[in-house]
Amino acid sequence: MKEMKMDRSDLEIILRLRQELIESHFKCRDYKSNKNAIMRELDHVKLLESSIRQIDSFIKKYVEFG
Repeated sequence: MKEMKMDRSDLEIILRLRQELIESHFKCRDYKSNKNAIMRELDHVKLLESSIRQIDSFIKKYVEFG
């Protein structure tokens, strides 16, 4: 399989998306007990966490997070 070369602008887009997802995840409060939301926060948090993990898996060969 040929190794993909990512240009800097693509990497910056993905890093910005990752940061937005992390910030959204941290904004969710009381997600285990809020049953009144149209989309339960628990479902939202699961989606955000999964997205962050997928992005991390994709970019781990390009960047290292501390």
